[in-house]
Amino acid sequence: MKKIGLVAALCVLALSGCAMYSPITKLEERKNPTVMVSGSAIQVPEVLYFLKGEKNVEVTWHLPEGQGLTFPENGIVIDGALTDKVQRSGDSVAVILDRAQTEITCPKQRGGATFVCTNVNSKPGVYKYTVRILKNGEQLPPRDPSIVNMP
Repeated sequence: MKKIGLVAALCVLALSGCAMYSPITKLEERKNPTVMVSGSAIQVPEVLYFLKGEKNVEVTWHLPEGQGLTFPENGIVIDGALTDKVQRSGDSVAVILDRAQTEITCPKQRGGATFVCTNVNSKPGVYKYTVRILKNGEQLPPRDPSIVNMP
């Protein structure tokens, strides 16, 4: 029960942090997020959420054309699922990620203007991922938003 409460709290926290983008409600829009770049800052929805019945969703991130933007072969990498474990170091507290998660897979790709991952969505959770983009061949600072599979 404690774990379900933590996942629900993390989902609410993650969804409440969407300052850059308003929530997207249609599945078609959520599974086709647009990635923007402003200067050297990557802009993506802070949270992509998927409802319980939305299984085996192919998520395709899209870069705008004509701006010299491409994904490298590791353009989207799932860093892990948030767990209920924490690590303390002095005054700092960090949530431990389950790096062995199998809910969302993002195979390495050739690069280009799109990047595709598959969300099995068989259990609820919050999944941190990293977005990497090249602008005219130069690596931009990465971005680390979340995907949430709702309970």
